[in-house]
This record gives sequence, C-alpha cells and structure tokens, in this order.
Amino acid sequence: MGFTHDSFFECSQLAVHVSNVSNYNSYLNCSRNLGDGLVNPFYINATDFNCSCFEYCDCPPFESDPDIAGIGVLAAFVVSAGLTIIATALHLLLTRTNKSKTINPIDEFFRDRLDNLRDKKWLPEPATNDDPPPLVQCLYDLVLSLSDTQLVMGIAMLSAAVIKLHRDSITVYHFNTVTNLAWLSSGVHILTLLVIRIGFIGSSKEGEQRKSKDPTAAIIIRVVCMLTLAGLLLYCSWISGYEKWDESFDCPAKCTVDLKKGGLPLTWMIISFVFILYSYPFSIFGLWKGGQKRWLKCVRPKLIDDKGEENGQQPKVAWRILIFVFWYIPASETLEVLTEIAWFSLGFYWTFTDRHSMQQEMGQDQKKAENNIRGFGQLVPLFLLLVPVLQVFESYAARSEFKKEIEKVREDFRDPDRVLRASW
Repeated sequence: MGFTHDSFFECSQLAVHVSNVSNYNSYLNCSRNLGDGLVNPFYINATDFNCSCFEYCDCPPFESDPDIAGIGVLAAFVVSAGLTIIATALHLLLTRTNKSKTINPIDEFFRDRLDNLRDKKWLPEPATNDDPPPLVQCLYDLVLSLSDTQLVMGIAMLSAAVIKLHRDSITVYHFNTVTNLAWLSSGVHILTLLVIRIGFIGSSKEGEQRKSKDPTAAIIIRVVCMLTLAGLLLYCSWISGYEKWDESFDCPAKCTVDLKKGGLPLTWMIISFVFILYSYPFSIFGLWKGGQKRWLKCVRPKLIDDKGEENGQQPKVAWRILIFVFWYIPASETLEVLTEIAWFSLGFYWTFTDRHSMQQEMGQDQKKAENNIRGFGQLVPLFLLLVPVLQVFESYAARSEFKKEIEKVREDFRDPDRVLRASW
C-alpha cells in the first residue's frame, strides 16, 4: 500500500500560509509534483507532521535517543557479544579433538590441526568428558550465562522497538540500530548452542557418549524464547525492507510500514528471512535429544552416509559434492564459528558506520546526549558487564573446591588405612 490522493488531502489540510511563517526552523518544507515541471509548495508546522505527509514533506528534526544509540549502550552490546564469541571459541578449542571421531570432514580437518598443535605442546591436552578441568567447566558456565543474556537482551530490545514503532516514537535510524544489535545477539546465541547443547542433551556420537542433565523445563523455556526472538527478527526484517529505507534514517519508522519493498533493503530482507528460517529450526532440533539420536543412528546413515552407494562402492562423486555443499558446510562447527566472527565484524561495522553518518546530521545537543557516557542509561549496561566477570571467579572457586573434594575422596578410596588413622 502506498500514498493516495486522500493522504495528500489530509496533509494539505495542515498547510500554513507562507506569509504567516516567521521562523522557518519550526516548519517543514512540503511540495507535490503536479507534472510538466510544476510543483505545488507549502509548509506545515513540524509538530503537525504525520505519516500522511511522509511522501510530500521533509521529516521532523531528528531527536537523539541515548537509551538506544548511546555510546554506552552500543559498547555494552558489542563487548558482551564479543566476550561470548571468545568464551565459546575457547571452550571449543579446549574440548574438540579427533580422539572422539567427528563425522564432518571439515571439522575433522581442523581438529587434526589442533591435535598437531597439542602434540607440539603448543596447546593443552583436550578436556576429558568425565573429568574436565575447572577452566573448561568455568567456560561452560560463562557461555551458558552469556547465552541466556544474549537471548533475553535480543527479545527485550526488539520488543521495545516494536512498541515504540506502533507508538510512532522511533526513527528509522534507531529502529535499524536496534535490529542490528538484535542480530548480534541472535547470531552469538546460536553459536553458543554448540557448547551448551552437549550439557543439555548429552552426545549421541560414537566415542563421545555423555550423560545429559535432562533439564526439560530449561530446554522448553529456551526454545520458546528462541521462537519469540525469531518471530521478532522476521517482523523487524520485514519492516526494514522498504525500498528507500537507507534514505529515511531521520524519519519516523512507522511511516514506512505499509510502503513498497524493493531495492537493496528487499535483498537484505530476503537474506534475513532465509537465514532465520534455516538456522533456527536446525538449532532448535539440536536441543531435542530424541530427535538427535534418531537422526544419527537411523536417518543420517541412510540419507547421507550410504546414499549413492552401489554394490558396496563409495558414493557417487556428484552425490558426495551435494552432501559436502548442502550438509557438511552448513553443519560444520568450525565454519559456524568463523561465519559468526565475520557477521559480528559486519554488524559492528554497520552499527558504528550508521551512527557516524547520523552524528554528522545531528545538532550539538543531540550529539552530546548520545555521547554522554555518564548518563543513567549508559552506565547501567556498562556496569552489567561486570556480571560475567564475577560469574567466572565464582564458578572457578566453586569448581576448584569441588575438584579438591573429589580428589580427597579418591585418595581415601586408594588408602583406606589413612582414613582409619585420621579417625583415631
């Protein structure tokens, strides 16, 4: 749905006679193309602007929103997402090895490289499933905590943006900033599932059997939150598909909702839809223990491993290529980490490039407001970054103490006489 004659008529009712305009800074310049080079100019009061005037008038003066685009908020989001990626990658680095055979040739190649570095003593030996060192356990706790944080922050930010959108109180720029930050949270959260799903459902791979804690309620809550975040991302991506989205950063986002999708924004909208509709179902399926077992033991061997085999021979070359391109590449843990690092870098670049561009258009007061790191809305998210740090120290202390108790019990079993002597 686009603009109609009715929208122009409604907007023209707000017109102010030029002779009555004393201070042009308080008014918006409007015009309508009549054809044959003729233009019908008029002015409206900036406070009277509504979406019926979007096509014909300049947008109202841009107003800053430090709670969305303030330097403290952006820094907190970026640092939190970056810390999550580092913790996840470090945990994978310390736990993944070819001693527990992987079925993905890409991951197998990179795990071989890691094992070579371990043979040269450049990396520590991989953590065992039964008795991981306190550092690995701390990393797991940290990743789990940060994963929950990313999921909740993404939902909170997008929910607030949608509410402000329908209240007509958010600009295209600020809506775009929220969407970019939510994409960071979404991608990083999906990456953390590589670590935490083993703790949730265990592993069904041969040689890598791990018992799960069977936290059914936690999985259900996480899946519901993931579906909520996916739905919000789809909706916000649809909103940002307006063909002139990138040219309307200082305009109210609500005015673009029903307008034509097209151009580069439409392309990115389609890419976003494909990514969400592909990655989220697979990630949610990865949290289903029963489904994982059936896939690995029944479906996968027939659908992928043995497909194309004839008389016990190797699969046909064409089928092997298809499997590699459409299964092994998307399912590779290594490529998922590298892809998320690339998307994080792009998200960081887009967010701060947009911010820099809008700061060039802002007045000094608006610019000062969004750069004031001492404001309440800026300090709170920055201080919340201390929570993961405290989590690491608390977890390490608890895990180390628990490990000491386990070692003490083991010593008692090895030397029962020592227990008797101690009791005397």
